[in-house]
Amino acid sequence: MILILNCLLEEKSVNDFNKAMKRHLGNLPIKYEIIRAREIDKISDLSEYTHLIISGSGASAAEENPWDSSLERIIIYFVENRKPILGICYGHQFLVRVLAGMDHVRKAKNGEIGFASIEIDENEIFNGIVDPVFSVAHYEEVFNLNEDFKIIARNKNAKVHAFQYKNLPIWGTQFHPEYGLEDTKDNINEYREKNPDFEK
Repeated sequence: MILILNCLLEEKSVNDFNKAMKRHLGNLPIKYEIIRAREIDKISDLSEYTHLIISGSGASAAEENPWDSSLERIIIYFVENRKPILGICYGHQFLVRVLAGMDHVRKAKNGEIGFASIEIDENEIFNGIVDPVFSVAHYEEVFNLNEDFKIIARNKNAKVHAFQYKNLPIWGTQFHPEYGLEDTKDNINEYREKNPDFEK
């Protein structure tokens, strides 16, 4: 069973992410469970889960949040048991925080909102993908990763748009593979409403 940790804060964002996950996984013969980050202490038995997905968030991986110790415990369990992990945006950053340290996460010089062309390397998570344009929504980034991290995607704004850790089934993506065209357009419109000077 896939454990999906929804770390988003605003209810609309929480629901949008859940809908995206259901759209991708709902018709597949795969069992999954989506749990809010603030409720992860309710998880009593991690052994029943085979995979872990950690969502993005309006929270910062460079700051303290109520679920940090529980999320770190879960990540360490999956790493030690060599179970697959995918960290998305905030999840990507929090993975680095756990595996390399807090001092490898910072505010990005150039945040990205909307769509971004990203250069990808050959890697199993990119099978069949050529010249991708992904959904992006981030103001923080990871940097100065050591040799344990293989950087597998980048662009002019982010030198680490994706990584694989120690050739294990552990990946982080700064971009949002779960969101498609309409999701991203909705996100752009929300940013425009919050900030009249916003430019995609």
